[in-house]
Amino acid sequence: MRANMVADLIESGILLNKSESEIIELIDSPSRLNNRESENIKYFPVQEKYGTDIDPEEMIFLEIKFNENGESNLVELFSTK
Repeated sequence: MRANMVADLIESGILLNKSESEIIELIDSPSRLNNRESENIKYFPVQEKYGTDIDPEEMIFLEIKFNENGESNLVELFSTK
């Protein structure tokens, strides 16, 4: 179900041209991702996939890139796998 909601967020463009604070109001706060985030790129958690270990085998995020004006201009899925 969550995958369908995320696909809809991406396809509808509802997260485009929004500030980080507007996106946080809609979908919650971004996560730290091993220092990959920057001022212009933020990662919002979507799903963790586990195998037989307690550590996730894969983590899926919404990767949102912001332009020089602080508005989102690209929203896509990012996987750690």
